[in-house]
Amino acid sequence: MRSIIGLLLCLALVFYVAPVGGKKVRKRCKPLTFPDTVRSCDQEPNADGWYRDGTVCNFACRVGCVKDTGGTKRVCKVKGRSKWWTGGRGLKCLCRPCVGAPSHPEGYTSDCGAGTYLAGHTCVFTCPAGYVKSSGNERKVCVNSRWRGEDLVCEETNECMSNPCANGATCEDEIGGYTCTCAPGYEGDHCETETDECMSNPCENDATCHDEIGGYTCTCAPGYEGDQCEAETNECMSNPCANGATCEDEIGGYTCTCAPGYEGDHCETETDECMSNPCENDATCHDEIGGYTCTCAPGYEGDQCEAEDSTTPMGGNNGYTDAGGTTSGYSRCYGAPSHPDGYTSGCSENQEEFPAGHTCVFTCPVGYVKTAGDSIKVCEDGQWMGEDLVCEATPKVIPVIVAQPSSTQPVTHVSSPARSGMSRQQEIQGNSAKMANGGEKT
Repeated sequence: MRSIIGLLLCLALVFYVAPVGGKKVRKRCKPLTFPDTVRSCDQEPNADGWYRDGTVCNFACRVGCVKDTGGTKRVCKVKGRSKWWTGGRGLKCLCRPCVGAPSHPEGYTSDCGAGTYLAGHTCVFTCPAGYVKSSGNERKVCVNSRWRGEDLVCEETNECMSNPCANGATCEDEIGGYTCTCAPGYEGDHCETETDECMSNPCENDATCHDEIGGYTCTCAPGYEGDQCEAETNECMSNPCANGATCEDEIGGYTCTCAPGYEGDHCETETDECMSNPCENDATCHDEIGGYTCTCAPGYEGDQCEAEDSTTPMGGNNGYTDAGGTTSGYSRCYGAPSHPDGYTSGCSENQEEFPAGHTCVFTCPVGYVKTAGDSIKVCEDGQWMGEDLVCEATPKVIPVIVAQPSSTQPVTHVSSPARSGMSRQQEIQGNSAKMANGGEKT
């Protein structure tokens, strides 16, 4: 086994090591360069810069130089221990410098001045202000003692072609620039900003200014008017006060001084003088324009019925007259009339006295109906006249189910008071017999 491994190692050394001196055999072409040239190969070299067999490299003169002699294409060939580049003599280039700067039209600028420039140097040209390139080249290159490149040709720029002015402004072209004439309501170099007309505070008297395109509007504070809110408003011009009231103009408003008998912000409401209850002793108050009148209860007199009438005994003709036309002496009832518990009355139990002829109305409780007595009691001669109201509960409807021998459906019968002396049981039996014979129940 050891002899076989040794044999393989010897064969490997035969292929990679020269038989004499123990030097390694390179099967690649060494790098190839020529002055003032650039190289482009179709394969990459190894770490030492050597190219493998078959590599094709093309050579060209660098910028600013021209070919003199020699070939431009070389190919790496490796045969045994021989390695070489085919293609004959190497490329030779001419690279003479340029003396002086290249020519250019008057007014144009260049980054090259007087002097000598190496082959390949580039000079850059710029159009004058307000002009743009129309043809030619901005650059000229020194190529073997000569400047190569067309002259730059410029023409005046129309800066307005790009529509630089905004919001309907007018553009005026100038040499090397332009001017924008803004439409009303705009400002700025390009008329891009809306003018704030409110900046000058044109609205007066604490009015609010609202900026608009090309103008403004003023919202006046109460009491002022006009385009700039410069004038005080006369609110009385619209006659806001009613019913003969006097209007007094004020800043931002007005005041109405009402005529007698009226009230309210605009004197639009007639004053109800009866609201203060000026009439006494259960008198009736009648409201009038600017005053009132009192209709006294029997037995009283005076503007407010404040005094008892002493001209007739017990009130005289002011007494209570009953349905038969009989006039009784005046006498009040003290306290509300009695009534059964749960009944409601139209007279307050907190009232201490009631005038003669006063009536109290009674109502049955919920679920009850009147069966006897009076619903009204009247104060006569110091007493409440009328029988107590009597109420009874409302009858309820009670359903009764009667089974039928010839039918699976029960018959519902609503109970009601017995008729013609017939008992409830007799009525049910009679209905059952009729239903069995195909008749209708009663």
